[in-house]
Amino acid sequence: MPADVAVIVEWVSGRTRPVADLEDANTFEDIFSKVVRKLDGKPMAESSYKHYRAIMNNFLAYCVRFKQLEVNPLAAMEIPDTKASRRPRRSSQSTGGASQARR
Repeated sequence: MPADVAVIVEWVSGRTRPVADLEDANTFEDIFSKVVRKLDGKPMAESSYKHYRAIMNNFLAYCVRFKQLEVNPLAAMEIPDTKASRRPRRSSQSTGGASQARR
């Protein structure tokens, strides 16, 4: 391996976790929650969330295929698909608006 590539590989390996760490549910949830948030900690846009989730799912499926993981932890977890599903729900009862308030 060329010396310049060896330096890069050493740098990356010192700053990443082994793929096998993703089998621990708490570790995976922690990593995934960081992947799908902006740098300021706010949830990313729905389209970005779906894009990053798809990338992560493909990566994990690849790891399972090549026996780096036994199961895809993303498929085994209940994680909301969209930003909308992460928002609090509105009350299902209508207040009736101004016309009902006058009655």
